[in-house]
Amino acid sequence: MNSELQIRVRTAVMIGLVMLAFLIPGYWLPFIPLLLFFVVTYLSTLEKGRALSRRLPMLSDRGPALASILLVLPMLYFIPQGWFIRGIPAKSVRVAAPIIAPRLIAAYAIALVLVCFFWVLIAALKKGVEQLPFSVFEVFMILTSTVPLAALITLFYGIPDGFFWVLLAVFTPWISDTFSYFVGSYFGQQKMADKISAKKTWEGTLGGIVGTWIFYLLYFTLILGPKLKMSTWLSIAMAIVVGLVMSLVSTAGDLFASAIKRWCRIKDFGSLLPGHGGLTDRFDSMSWTMPAVLLLALLTHNFL
Repeated sequence: MNSELQIRVRTAVMIGLVMLAFLIPGYWLPFIPLLLFFVVTYLSTLEKGRALSRRLPMLSDRGPALASILLVLPMLYFIPQGWFIRGIPAKSVRVAAPIIAPRLIAAYAIALVLVCFFWVLIAALKKGVEQLPFSVFEVFMILTSTVPLAALITLFYGIPDGFFWVLLAVFTPWISDTFSYFVGSYFGQQKMADKISAKKTWEGTLGGIVGTWIFYLLYFTLILGPKLKMSTWLSIAMAIVVGLVMSLVSTAGDLFASAIKRWCRIKDFGSLLPGHGGLTDRFDSMSWTMPAVLLLALLTHNFL
């Protein structure tokens, strides 16, 4: 194993241990992993701001980073009393998906529209219309950072067994990226999107899909399927269909982040995680899988 791969593996193990240390208590106390993701959201927005400022020097980073945290606070107001610490009580699971989840999503959507509108308007009034491109990019930073955080809050407090859906959103990009990396490293020949990511290959992407299928077949048949009272065959069918979609969603998130990095002319968003770059580099795919899993959870609870 070469030194670069050793560093990458050691860092991955460290990230995994920290994540598990916060995620596992979330089964009983969902606010604990929520605290971690508040920190990740803030630091990730800072990283994106600093990266984009290489091309747009007048761009603010701390303002959008703070806004990305404050924007989701109205959602906490709509979490019923007594739910924040321990999550959805067993006696209230029937009202979570049809009533509480829409309220949380609506609170976020209204806050997002208002913040984005006034963010651009106030900047134009204070600094003139020449500030408009910078304001639009700042709104972009806020949007891409808060959507996954808002989805996480909704999963924990608006979806029955939300903890297990959150695990799915977290582990999907890890599994997909890991299989994609190793299959692409050893067997990758056909470039997938060399204008965006020189290392991304079709073979690696296929490896990511296969790895995700293996994980989903185990996860749906042994954990999530029984929780949702699905038959074994329905669990297998969902694992195959959803595994394909979610692996492609994870890949899309990775390519999206790579496109931003290439436009900013940087290799990584930061250097906080040796071998992986910054927090944004590690959580870029999760920013897409978290809202995708929320959509999947809502559809599942409405139609199954």
